[in-house]
Amino acid sequence: MKNIIEKIRLVSKSDSNETFRLIALNIYKEFANGLILAEKDLAKKSYVSEATITNFCKKINLSGYRELAILLKYELEFAKKQITSQVKNKNTDPNIKQIYEWIASKEEFYAKLSQAITKKFELNIICSYNSLDASKFLKNYLERINIKTKLISAQDYYKYHTINDCQNILIILSGRDNETLIDVLLNVILQKEDKNIFLISEVEHAIKLDFKIDNQILLDYDNEDRQSSSIKKKFTLISLFYMLIVNIKKELNIF
Repeated sequence: MKNIIEKIRLVSKSDSNETFRLIALNIYKEFANGLILAEKDLAKKSYVSEATITNFCKKINLSGYRELAILLKYELEFAKKQITSQVKNKNTDPNIKQIYEWIASKEEFYAKLSQAITKKFELNIICSYNSLDASKFLKNYLERINIKTKLISAQDYYKYHTINDCQNILIILSGRDNETLIDVLLNVILQKEDKNIFLISEVEHAIKLDFKIDNQILLDYDNEDRQSSSIKKKFTLISLFYMLIVNIKKELNIF
């Protein structure tokens, strides 16, 4: 027996009704990001009426969207439990286990960042080139839930003067060639008063910031080789941001 999200995936791929395919695709994409839209939001995103959403639900043998949302929520929670179980399993890849154990130890950091974001509904992200992919992941998700987010990477050094009055600033330093970015942080960004500044950094970069940042964590992994370490840090950042997103969703009562 297929689960409900698998049924929706099949509808998005092969249903003869183009409207139903679009509805299914929107549900599937949001589910993949850990979200279940409200019925009115799904209707708006799919350019249809709520009555059409109801007809879609009947197409997959459900009474309506309320029943569908309940089933999706159940499957989302089940998927999260499966991931947690795999991490705890003794056969889990030691690299993956190490990452999740490290993230678990940083709960206070991402809880504080989550509270700061949900209080002001905005965030400025300043990141090194090496952490750009993970930063884009975070930015895209925050914008999905209407949190104003601005991303400036090391290669956009000429844009630092455009930093707005946003109170929350997340700085991410990873990889090589961050001297220009660190110089800007010291002479511009970290001189701003009354800012909630959060730092995620490798040790070698953090010690160059001759400035006290209360909310900071270090990407302190062993560097077996640079290529492996780079991939590992990218995965770690995305996993950390996922836990941040989970916290934000809880605070905003988004299921």
